[in-house]
Amino acid sequence: MAEFGHATPDLLKLDVEGAEYEALKSLLEKAVLPRILMIDFDVPVSPARIHGAVQQLRQRGYSLVAIELLNYTFVRLADSPGVTKSA
Repeated sequence: MAEFGHATPDLLKLDVEGAEYEALKSLLEKAVLPRILMIDFDVPVSPARIHGAVQQLRQRGYSLVAIELLNYTFVRLADSPGVTKSA
């Protein structure tokens, strides 16, 4: 990505069979914040745990725009902290 002048991906889909919380934690710690983030939460899953993940993402400027079963799609607004606008 750096070779092409990109600091972060525009779209990232997490479908990591139960490791989504660890992957999300790593992304947030390293400030890898794509414009669109899709997360496939694995079964069984606690509604409270999903809610916590949603809250963490909202604090980083993401809006939850779609839910299909356990697939959640978030969009980060271009004017949110840490997001650069494309030329």
